[in-house]
Amino acid sequence: MSGEATTVSHVKRKLRLHLRNLSDHDLAKVNAFLRIGRERLQCDWSVVFDGEFDVLMLGLEEPGAVLGMTGGSPLATLCVADAGTGRNDAVESLARPLQYEALLDALSALENRFAAAPALHAVPRAFPPDARFRLLRWPSADLLQGDRDRQRLASFLLTRLVGLDELARLSHVDKPQCAEFLALLSTTGTLDVVAAVPEAPLASTAQANHPELDANHFASIRHGLGLTWR
Repeated sequence: MSGEATTVSHVKRKLRLHLRNLSDHDLAKVNAFLRIGRERLQCDWSVVFDGEFDVLMLGLEEPGAVLGMTGGSPLATLCVADAGTGRNDAVESLARPLQYEALLDALSALENRFAAAPALHAVPRAFPPDARFRLLRWPSADLLQGDRDRQRLASFLLTRLVGLDELARLSHVDKPQCAEFLALLSTTGTLDVVAAVPEAPLASTAQANHPELDANHFASIRHGLGLTWR
C-alpha cells in the first residue's frame, strides 16, 4: 500500500435559482450573497436566467398580487417586494432591500425542505406489453424533485399517448428508468394506461351475412345419412 491519504469530497446537490423581474441592484446583491455564503449552504446554487430551473425568485411590484403562470415547474418560489407594502401569503417572500441573512435563511429552509422530502421510488409493476400511457394532469412538484429526466418524461406524457419503447426513444431516457417513472405515476392517479383489446375471431363473411347457412348445412348432412327429423 502506498500509505497516501485518500480524500473523499462531499458532492453538493446542484440547484438552479432563476431570477426574474429583479432590478440590477437586486441581481448584484443575490450574486454577491451566494458567493459569500457558499460554504454555509448545503447545496451548490447557481443563478440562471433561462432554461430549466429549480427555484424561482420573482420580483413583484405588489407583494399581495396573485401569481400567474410563471413558466417552468419550480419546486418553490421566492417573491421579492418592497418592505411595508403587504405580503403574498401564498408564497414565501423576501423584503427589499434584500438582506444577506434573510436570503440565506430562505435558501437554507428550502434545502432542508427538499432534503426532508421522502425519496419516491416505484414498486415494480408489469404493464401489458402493448400498453400506452398518457398523463391525466401534471404531477406534483415533489414527485419530480428537480429531476430533469422526469420532467422531460412528464412533458412527453402530457402531450401524447405513447408506449414504453416510444417514450424512451423520444425522451432519450433509459427504458428501465422510464418504466420506473411510469410505475411511480401509476400510484398517484395521474397516469392513464391504455391497453389494446384483443380482437375476437371473425366469423366468415358468408356465415356472418347468412346465419341460415348453418341450418341448411346440417339439413344436408341429415339427408345424406337418410335421417329425417320432424
